[in-house]
Amino acid sequence: MSEGVFALGLLLAVPIIFFTIFGRGFSRGQKFIAIIPVYISSYITSAGLTYIFQLRSPSLAWWAFSIFPPFLYSFIALRYLNKRSSSLPKKKKSKRNVPSTEKTPRRNINANIFICYRRADSENVAGRIYDRLVQHYGKEPIFKDVDSIPLGVDFRTFLDEKVGQCQVLLVIIGNQWVTITDDDGNRRLDDFRDYVRIEIESALKRNIPVIPLLVRRAMMPIEEELPSEIKGLAFRNGIQIRPDPDFHNDMERLSSALDIALGG
Repeated sequence: MSEGVFALGLLLAVPIIFFTIFGRGFSRGQKFIAIIPVYISSYITSAGLTYIFQLRSPSLAWWAFSIFPPFLYSFIALRYLNKRSSSLPKKKKSKRNVPSTEKTPRRNINANIFICYRRADSENVAGRIYDRLVQHYGKEPIFKDVDSIPLGVDFRTFLDEKVGQCQVLLVIIGNQWVTITDDDGNRRLDDFRDYVRIEIESALKRNIPVIPLLVRRAMMPIEEELPSEIKGLAFRNGIQIRPDPDFHNDMERLSSALDIALGG
């Protein structure tokens, strides 16, 4: 009897501890609602495995069946909450004059941030990073897409001028960033007309802070992999931007670093 009570306590204690440590950003109500199915699923799984293997005393297997299910289901629940929170539409602001706890975007027009990325390599994650930075700084100070280049202008001159106006250049590097090729099979980085190469070269020659953002488990490119004009990129200190559930924490770290770089 005491063993059964102890096992039930474990099944409840493990998800509570798990959600307390890793459930930052979720309300108490969300955590409470999530713990209930986690507890029920853990009990059914633990009881079923114990019955199938006919365990009647605290053995190694008995301990495993008591601890592993709540860990597993807690992890699944946190992943679900993360995905759900990132996909939900933003709530419309109430017309009532209620004090907001949300952080007001920094509207420093001089805090220009240039996001350099390659669509075929990291378009989706670049969009997500851009959205988070807009929440923090507002839309005006951030230049992201080459679609903003006016028709009929020399894109080399335009990009060079835009990079020259920025205070920080963010280079989003995915796992194909170094090796990706054009339609003719030539590596894009080796083309002097390549947008990404032009942007990085322009920032490096002006000694503008260049921060590599490593996404999709990418590794930092080494000097030998880069054209001579942008070899300096290999020595710039960067940061990993991992997928959920680490994305929000990594973006908080990036925003804090940018605040310092931008004099905030």
